[in-house]
Amino acid sequence: MNLSRAAWTVCRALAVLFPVVVFRPLSGQIPTNAVLTEHVVPARESIDGELAASRYHLGPVRLTPGLYILDATYDNNVGGTEDNPVGDFRMTIAAGLKLIAPVTRNFYIRATVLPSYTWYATLQEKRFFGGEYGGSFIVFANRLTVEGGGGYSRQDVLYSTENQQHVIQNLTTAGLGAEYRLVNRLYLYGGGRVQWWEYTGPEPRGRS
Repeated sequence: MNLSRAAWTVCRALAVLFPVVVFRPLSGQIPTNAVLTEHVVPARESIDGELAASRYHLGPVRLTPGLYILDATYDNNVGGTEDNPVGDFRMTIAAGLKLIAPVTRNFYIRATVLPSYTWYATLQEKRFFGGEYGGSFIVFANRLTVEGGGGYSRQDVLYSTENQQHVIQNLTTAGLGAEYRLVNRLYLYGGGRVQWWEYTGPEPRGRS
């Protein structure tokens, strides 16, 4: 069996085991992914939905494995330069799992382990391992809901809208939020998050 046929056999086997989802690549100088991605912390109905949608169980822990194609495109100017632009085909594939574990009826832990690999067809020096890793907790206490957590990601992004150079972004986040139900449809929300990020590439950008 030649190499290309073997690779195709492996891809077909993985496609049976994992759902495949395609996303747009991340871009922008200011990171947007964070621990608390919504203004309101997850409601109990959302948690119940995650538990019901999980395909695999390990005791009380619910697991959702996945294989994702995060990026598959040809870039005609990888370096973002006006002089002698260099083009290349780029693909990012991630495989891992998300889990949610009910510690008690009102206390849940969630985690994401999603390593990835970014592959360039010609520019071998730009290939790298990255991924997304994080964890959070959610507590329901009568009218009060509290969520907190942190995470780390390493991804291929555009440095900025002005500088269209592809660089590696290392992003660390931590956040805490709380929601209090005053009456049936009136909530009081408070929270905050911190982010640390840096860019590396052909010319290291340092910490921002």
